[in-house]
Amino acid sequence: MPRALYPHQEQDALALAGSKNFLLAHGMRVGKTNTAIRAADLIQADSVLWLTPGAGRIGHGCAWRDFQLKDRPVQVILDGRTQPIKNGAVITSYALATGPLAPWLLDREWDLLVNDESHRLASQSAQRTKFVYGAQCRGEDGSLVAQARYRWNLSGTPAPKDVSQLWPMLRALLPETIAHPSTKRPMGRWDFINRYCMTRDNGFGRVVVGNKKARLPELRAKMAPFMLRRTLEEFAPGPRFMDMPISNPRVYADLVDTEAALIKQGLLDDLRNARSTEVKQALLDRMDSSLKAKLRLLGGLAAVLPVSEIVKEEIEDGLQKIVIFAWHREVIAKLAAELSVHGALILMGGSAPTEKERIRRAFMEDPARMVLVAQIEAAGEAIDLSVSDDIIFAEQDWVPGMNAQAAYRCSNTGKPRSVSVRTAILQESPVMKAIQEALAWRSAELAMLWGK
Repeated sequence: MPRALYPHQEQDALALAGSKNFLLAHGMRVGKTNTAIRAADLIQADSVLWLTPGAGRIGHGCAWRDFQLKDRPVQVILDGRTQPIKNGAVITSYALATGPLAPWLLDREWDLLVNDESHRLASQSAQRTKFVYGAQCRGEDGSLVAQARYRWNLSGTPAPKDVSQLWPMLRALLPETIAHPSTKRPMGRWDFINRYCMTRDNGFGRVVVGNKKARLPELRAKMAPFMLRRTLEEFAPGPRFMDMPISNPRVYADLVDTEAALIKQGLLDDLRNARSTEVKQALLDRMDSSLKAKLRLLGGLAAVLPVSEIVKEEIEDGLQKIVIFAWHREVIAKLAAELSVHGALILMGGSAPTEKERIRRAFMEDPARMVLVAQIEAAGEAIDLSVSDDIIFAEQDWVPGMNAQAAYRCSNTGKPRSVSVRTAILQESPVMKAIQEALAWRSAELAMLWGK
């Protein structure tokens, strides 16, 4: 017996089924997957290709079997040797689709193509983007979208960094939304960027450094007929976000030496004196990339001991489960070592999907496994960690949308409790403070596009 959907999911499935090209931009944990499965039933799709990040394949296969009304076969492909079935729901990763499975996938027509976590197709130069949208992002012959009757994109963060990342999708699937005001033809990438984004010359060419906030309502209005967005807060308590001040003077000595390089660049005083977060973001964009990388690692290492001590104290006080997000392998390994007495598990990128699922289930089901230390990209998408009510970011991704994705991994529409999401902020470092503030500003700016 298929599982029932929430009323809003049934309603949204009708809207999705009514459009051949659509962006389902619901916030994380609202139920994009279930909605799309029901919409596939409504259009009577026999052959469905569902692309998703590798970690999400097994979970999505279970969802198809649980929620579909039409009795179609469901095939989850985990390797490049398995030939896709001709009729049914085929679920695989972007990596396999772009690589060994590509000849099979392009050699047939699909009733429905679903690009799950479609922000993975945000770079027009990426091979997977060219494979799905075409070399010119025009949905031309030879692209995967040209082989599908319906094309739906699912993402809670369609433009994780800035709105230039929307151009490949809009050009390939919804060119009418980016018609040039004068010529009425679809804007090229740089015409689109010039209209909606701020740029600067970094010495090697022009790069996008932000959005033109005044133009975001215009873009949202153009996309509105082809986009639907709800947030978790409409149906359940959303995450509670807060800063978590930490201090680690021992590690900070190394950070001071690195920040000294900023003095030579004339950036440190500018960062301290900047009154607006927008100015701080512009200053950070000027920072040398190798220096950024070093600061990022040192900030993560500085967080290990204070975060571990906080978690140990909270477990002693009765905390049962917690997820800690970080970025660097070294930071993740050290956190897990510090918390090994509480059964800390590590979830990293590069692991086989079956191994990731084993780790996830152990955390969800084993009371002795109280801590999951997860790499943001590996566990930030298409994974349910809702057994926990607490998240700590020991480090953040410098792409705001990725942090937003990860922050909702412990929430869902059926959960009555709000999840606590804390971000460790090193108090001694003005640079790390500026980085955290700039990330928050970019996240708020992008929220203007979606209206929530």
